Amino acid sequence: MDMSTITAIPLSNIDGDALLKQKLGSCAALFCHLVKSWLFNHAGTIVDNNWSIVSLSNGGFFFKPDFDGYCTVTLFNGFTCRLTTETTGIVASINAFSTSRQYAAKLTTKVPPLDRFYSDLVECIIGLDEYLIVEQILKIEMLPIKQK
Repeated sequence: MDMSTITAIPLSNIDGDALLKQKLGSCAALFCHLVKSWLFNHAGTIVDNNWSIVSLSNGGFFFKPDFDGYCTVTLFNGFTCRLTTETTGIVASINAFSTSRQYAAKLTTKVPPLDRFYSDLVECIIGLDEYLIVEQILKIEMLPIKQK
């Protein structure tokens, strides 16, 4: 797929909740918790009900803080950068998908195709203006950025 054709579609809270249940099933609550934890720990952003779900035209989706502007992201090794809220949400969601895959292996219930959602989201970062910064963050967090 040509990266320039991936578009982001913000969803209402009702549509976003339905998308989570449809795509993540029993992993939805865990995924939400992991995104919020990453945002709180690395971006200083407390996200209770103040987040949006954005659907991607390639089938992927991500969470983002529900305000426009920038977040300052600080990683465990001291790397600090300033990202748009959308890019911050993409990085938090990529991290959550990666972590969810580890937890999913321990679940006895049917697990959604987390690898596919991870790949869909990683595919969209290539078109971001902040791609090089995101690539650096993912390397520091030791998350793979290449599709399988």
